[in-house]
Amino acid sequence: MPGTEIGLPIAFLAGAASVVSPCVLALIPAYVSYLSGLSLGELSAGGGASRFRHRVLAGAVLFILGFTLVFVAFGATATALGRLLLVYQDVIRKLAGILVILFGIYLTGLVPMPFLDQERRLDLGRLPRGPLGAFPVGMAFAAGWTPCVGPALASILFLAGTQQTLWQGVILLLAYSLGMGLPFLVMALLIGRFQEWLPRLTRHSRWISLASGTLVAAVGVMLYTNAFFRLAGLFNYYSWGL
Repeated sequence: MPGTEIGLPIAFLAGAASVVSPCVLALIPAYVSYLSGLSLGELSAGGGASRFRHRVLAGAVLFILGFTLVFVAFGATATALGRLLLVYQDVIRKLAGILVILFGIYLTGLVPMPFLDQERRLDLGRLPRGPLGAFPVGMAFAAGWTPCVGPALASILFLAGTQQTLWQGVILLLAYSLGMGLPFLVMALLIGRFQEWLPRLTRHSRWISLASGTLVAAVGVMLYTNAFFRLAGLFNYYSWGL
């Protein structure tokens, strides 16, 4: 089984790749506005983000906690299913590897896959703006499929499905959530500057997509070849000083 110590940095990077993907980056200002209950004008005005820092921080943290709860539940479920289907795990691992490779190719933008472009999100219209609604908005964000987040998340869920214990699957999804949450928190607290940086980041969206897709495809290759297990064995070997 893949070692959690090998999967953790990959899960973290997959989370970071999800939040810096072009289509998510473009939505960050709107999300921060919704979560804080403030207009973009208020956030962008001189010292706006600083004056309302407590509201921005509260909204961002609650949003992160919301999607972390759902992602962790997904991870525990994936691991539990993997344990139930242990006798078929080798076949499932290879099929998962193939799917994750396809997800990675899709993220690079090199090959269009229309069936992955379909977006499913919960209706946020009834959720209150501001920190009060931030936690359920985070849960709704995690529960909905988005073309940018879904493939990277799926790759880590497949990895969680090959773990030996529920705790290992939970830890992997916590790392994924941390990878998403830390950049989001920084961008939220620096929202004024972030809006100035966004056009520059958008110009590099092609390279961001290629890097994200390559990372996800690499996870797929490692799943298919069971490289996580081999790397974990080497890690344990050298950690014992043998």
